Amino acid sequence: MATSTTNLSLQGNPDLMRKNLLMAKKLYEEKARRKNYMTLSGRKISSNQLNEVIAMASGLDLPQVTPEFGAIQTSDMEQVARKVYTPQKRTLQFRVSDEAFINDQYGIIKSYGTLLASVFDQAREIAASVYMNGALDTSIISTPQGKPLAATDHPLASGTDSNTFAGVQQTLGPIALEEAINQLMSQKAHKGYAAPKYGPFQLEVAPRNNFLARRIVGAVNQAGGNSNDPNALRDDVTKIVVVPQFTNPEWWCLRSIAEEEQPRFMLQRYAFKVMPIVYDEDVDAWKITAKESYLFDVNDYRGTFYSTPS
Repeated sequence: MATSTTNLSLQGNPDLMRKNLLMAKKLYEEKARRKNYMTLSGRKISSNQLNEVIAMASGLDLPQVTPEFGAIQTSDMEQVARKVYTPQKRTLQFRVSDEAFINDQYGIIKSYGTLLASVFDQAREIAASVYMNGALDTSIISTPQGKPLAATDHPLASGTDSNTFAGVQQTLGPIALEEAINQLMSQKAHKGYAAPKYGPFQLEVAPRNNFLARRIVGAVNQAGGNSNDPNALRDDVTKIVVVPQFTNPEWWCLRSIAEEEQPRFMLQRYAFKVMPIVYDEDVDAWKITAKESYLFDVNDYRGTFYSTPS
């Protein structure tokens, strides 16, 4: 039977241990290397609700020329789709024997704060990579209309729209990137009129394409030949993100990083926290539990373009 630490004043100092764990986590985060999860998601939405519901609206029709005394066109805002977003709780617990807790001569237990921060960070990175790893699998993540993140048939009021190359995987290269930007600038609103995404854009790649991406985007002249034409991609692709957690080394994605143009978000119910440390008399050990709750998802497909085959 677990006993509250308030009744165990003679055994260790759980409050001090918890403080040390949190301090170690803070020091880790201050020195930690680059993290991709916020770069991939673009924005964070905080909510203490069990779930959030987002409705996708159709938008209005374009106004029409109306003759004198002519009938005025009416346009209704319709709900096109509705999606429920539920943050996922992630937890981890470890035990420390009472002997180790009382006599932590070398400060090994304190290092658990760094280890906790590290594994929770890794879990976040893996979760955020769903934008690529789950791009074709609606059982993992989907648009509010139930389509894959990358598809050639996102439904419109009349017809469809696309945010991927049809048929085959496109190898990363200057021509493919130029076509991706062209497609982003040609995306449509639900009513069918133009809803172009002008960027600037972020290129997301696996480590295998890291240096290739930098050569393509960073070149002064157009990459891939002896052309003296200036490299126009430098003006539009302003950031490259290398994500080790991408499972397909050749897939890449181009996303607008303009706040009003990008569809991704991290929905956070509560941030990482270490719960009060509890002594378990059944095993003569202290139990330390950490947890956080979040979800990486999208509210639309527009603003992204994938190299993945449809």
